[in-house]
Amino acid sequence: MPLLRLQDTLQAKKDIDEGKGSMSYEAVIKVNKEPDVILKCFEPEQKSIKHRSQYTIKRNKNSIEFSIKAKDAVALKAATNSIIKMLEVIEKV
Repeated sequence: MPLLRLQDTLQAKKDIDEGKGSMSYEAVIKVNKEPDVILKCFEPEQKSIKHRSQYTIKRNKNSIEFSIKAKDAVALKAATNSIIKMLEVIEKV
């Protein structure tokens, strides 16, 4: 494990232990277009970004719903931008 990744992991554990680990910001993005294609493209991408944000993907009948949680506004913006950029790529294909 690279040293930087280990430091991130240890810092995240310390923050959680000190009560700083809760996600304070939430957003939902709902897409009503090509749910099967979007789900297939995003499944490998579900992740936590440096323990500051995370998102999950839920498949509904005719839509996809992204639930984003973040510790701060900057992390929320980064996660939503990441999702939106990928949706733009899918839309162009």
